[in-house]
Amino acid sequence: MTAAVFLSYSSRDRGRVDNLLSALRRAHADVWFDEELGGGDAWWQMILERIRGCDVFVFAMTDDSLKSRPCLAELGYARALGKPVLPIQIGPVQSLRLTPLAAVETIDFETPTVDSGIRLVTAVQEAAQRSASLPVPLPEEPPVPFAYLMRLAASVTGTDLDPQRQVQLLAELNTIIGQDADDPTTRGDLAHLLRTLRDRSDATRQTRDEAERLLGLLGTPALRTTDSPPPAAARRTKKWLITGAAVVAGSAVVVAGLVVLRSRTHEPLAAPNTNASSGAPGAQSTGTPGGPQTWSPTTGAAPPSVAKDQLTAILLSPQEVTAIMGGSGMQADPVANVMWAPPDQLSDPDCLGTDITAAAPVYDGSGWSAVRTQKLTESQPDDPDSLLFWVQQAAVAFPSADL
Repeated sequence: MTAAVFLSYSSRDRGRVDNLLSALRRAHADVWFDEELGGGDAWWQMILERIRGCDVFVFAMTDDSLKSRPCLAELGYARALGKPVLPIQIGPVQSLRLTPLAAVETIDFETPTVDSGIRLVTAVQEAAQRSASLPVPLPEEPPVPFAYLMRLAASVTGTDLDPQRQVQLLAELNTIIGQDADDPTTRGDLAHLLRTLRDRSDATRQTRDEAERLLGLLGTPALRTTDSPPPAAARRTKKWLITGAAVVAGSAVVVAGLVVLRSRTHEPLAAPNTNASSGAPGAQSTGTPGGPQTWSPTTGAAPPSVAKDQLTAILLSPQEVTAIMGGSGMQADPVANVMWAPPDQLSDPDCLGTDITAAAPVYDGSGWSAVRTQKLTESQPDDPDSLLFWVQQAAVAFPSADL
């Protein structure tokens, strides 16, 4: 008789489960496993129906499946039904003695061999012979795993989300992180919800800050930091620069929330040494030929002039931004010569200058004469539609340093 096998595994082990699946099918077992790894009530009801109909419940054991709420719910239901449970180790397990299946013999199939294949087939056949009728009445069905995530997703992506509701959602997400963040799949879902909430056009500054804090608790790559200082070249570029006919150019970088890169000092910058070949005393210039020069500070000197057509050279390169952010490859939009438009909604209009770099209303009436703006982004490796980093930078020229 062909044994009906239910194969329970973590989505993170999809690559590892193929060897086990092939071995079971070679043994002529009728294997069912969740290929789509979907969600929702109908999906969960189908899972439970398959567990009720199986002869043997095979648990593909790894550290990930032992942390997976759906896997553990499936295991608990199979045990409540009295199904023979067969744990098969297909990946790392920190301690077999501390698993819910410690009392059951586990077959090591992490590196399949002829011997382990024979043990697997024999164990399935023996387990199938122990299969019995379903108990009457049936045990209570486990609830849909993470049903709250679907409810939260509907709220986070809704058309109207006032500040009070944003606070409520963040409080709920904070509680969930404390309870379920150990599940790898859930951690990814929670991070996606937090980024979606953070990036809404109607998100308040408090919402964005709290979303960033919670993302940090999840340990997401979007908040990678380093205790070591950035490279010297990057530190040098982060200074406030002087441009125009003695003009100031400012740069701000926005990453998911806001990071403003400023110089460590605000001393006036020295004028260029107009007689470099003579070795006359004065400030020393650095920079690339044809690009803007930076000058070491000298008391009382006037700031140097940088032509408007050199504004683009003031902007950080994608490589420099990538190094500063700790990314792997920032993608830069073309440099534009226009100010950015403000967002449709902002909880505190006075914060516009810190929320958007080179926002047009902030500079209205300032007399600025030229601008270069650029956006740089890097997407999540496994989700191109979800941003890992989002950076704005700008250089603004004024006709006078006194403005």
